[in-house]
Amino acid sequence: MRPVWLALEVVVPQTEQGDNCRIVSTTTITERFKDVYWNVFLIKEEEEVIIPPNNLKYSLSKFEKVLSMKEMLLLTKQSMTRILTLTGNGTGFYILPQFVITNQHVSKASPLSVFKGSYKLATTNFYKLPHEVDVIFSGYYLNNRNSFRFDSQQKLFPALNLGYQDPIATKTCNFGYLDVSIHRISDPVDNSCSSKVLFIPCPTVLQINDEMFTVHYPGLEGNEFTHTIWQHEDYIEWAPNNQLASDIFHQFGKLCVSTGKVIAPYIEKVENDKILWVPNNDLKFTTENSNFILSNESVMYGSSGGCVQSNQCEIIKVGDFTLVEFHGIHFGGEFIKCQNCLKNLKQHLKEEKISWAKWDINSDKWGFCKCEASSLEGLAYNYSVSVHHPLFKDVYKQLILPELLKLLNVDIGDSRIERLRQYLGI
Repeated sequence: MRPVWLALEVVVPQTEQGDNCRIVSTTTITERFKDVYWNVFLIKEEEEVIIPPNNLKYSLSKFEKVLSMKEMLLLTKQSMTRILTLTGNGTGFYILPQFVITNQHVSKASPLSVFKGSYKLATTNFYKLPHEVDVIFSGYYLNNRNSFRFDSQQKLFPALNLGYQDPIATKTCNFGYLDVSIHRISDPVDNSCSSKVLFIPCPTVLQINDEMFTVHYPGLEGNEFTHTIWQHEDYIEWAPNNQLASDIFHQFGKLCVSTGKVIAPYIEKVENDKILWVPNNDLKFTTENSNFILSNESVMYGSSGGCVQSNQCEIIKVGDFTLVEFHGIHFGGEFIKCQNCLKNLKQHLKEEKISWAKWDINSDKWGFCKCEASSLEGLAYNYSVSVHHPLFKDVYKQLILPELLKLLNVDIGDSRIERLRQYLGI
């Protein structure tokens, strides 16, 4: 079996322009983050307002852009949901009135339930919550599902056997499978109008430096931020402390939109006879090479399964239903403690005669770093499964599209779903 690691999700300090901000871990928390803009905005679930972080610096231009997309975000809000399992929580969203999409690593432990609002209230009324009645798809094995057979899905989708690599850290770990699962839920959330707003894939392929945002439920009320990252020693020394994280994410468990940019995967370049591992800023993404979206928004535990969108997504009205486009499903992040050693990684492997396979399973990958602590500049980034991932597109075409067309009472040639047809290449 392929290893499935605990996905880290990272807070990414930004400049006013939304780029990664240089952070050195040896300074105090106050000094370390004094120039950082925290672009995480609260979407009030009971009101039609969006609120910036309280008593923290944030980019006014980013906030204004979020407000300019208020119509889309308020529609998005209607079909977002919190996910609850026996061992954790996450985020999900509706792609059909009773079909919720999230991450396999969120749903793997037990059949899930969905809720909005307070975690305490949800756990008090746990047996009354809308809950999973069937698994429609999973990119990997799920526990405690007698009716779901992963081996049957492997026959339907042979690409489930493929693995991938993190395009920056080069590790397989969380990229070893498609971290997506789709579940049929007993009833729409609150049995409300949320079922009339559904998410469909966006045909537009995001490019490097394109602005994007993730809508998600970060954290868990009553839990400390460090409790969720204690096993990531390098990251915990660099990341915000509990109080700052609580302020960034509006005291946890509430619907937020975090703004960021698409960042470049890395590529080998040779300079002065040395191999450098550097951002491939000249890369142009197409539907053929956009399997994953790398980005620099701020998220944390609980954000898994978040909905990735941009101002390039459109809103489409078909009868009583509103279709809102999305680019991807957030599933994790990475922190690398030394950008300088990342840059020289390939040369190090060559000189030490370390095979790629051996490097991939090495638990202490960055043990060779001898840089002075005061000069270490970490790199934090997040990633999502793109809707253009060929396996995801195949799943959508076979398992979701027929149900959607039936629901909308249209055929694939209907002019109102031209963009969906464009996405599918039909």
